[in-house]
Amino acid sequence: MILTLLVFEGLVLFNVLADNAMEAIKDKVDISVYFKSNVAEDDVLNIKRILENFDEVKSVEYVSRDKALEIFKERHAGDEVITQTLAELDTNPLLASLNVKAKELSQYEEIASYLNSASLQGLVEKMTYAQNELVISRLESLVNGLNIGVLVFTLFLIF
Repeated sequence: MILTLLVFEGLVLFNVLADNAMEAIKDKVDISVYFKSNVAEDDVLNIKRILENFDEVKSVEYVSRDKALEIFKERHAGDEVITQTLAELDTNPLLASLNVKAKELSQYEEIASYLNSASLQGLVEKMTYAQNELVISRLESLVNGLNIGVLVFTLFLIF
């Protein structure tokens, strides 16, 4: 009886830890979309609103050019060369961006296809999906494999 309870408790603990690990992995993935420097903030915010209405989208974070510069300066505060170079520039070299998180790893491709659409080609400077596509697909395979592994392990311990 005690052995059964210990096995059951271990199974529950394993499932909770596996679920938390998978969610932590999924939460680290996003698509960053950088807009050309001549794109108006209203246009970027309009695209943000459109993306927020997608069923696949969990969240969209807007990072203005000024905020991007502030974050960059904070990250490189100890680097004299970067600090001096930024001081010599007349304008902000960084671009406004949107950081898009999907509800599921498999939904990033659909979001990326919208962001690559012809209507946005003149606005988007760069998108990180192409760089992250392989990582996203591998993470998706890993998460699916872990889900199957947890299920098999659970069934094994039950029977």
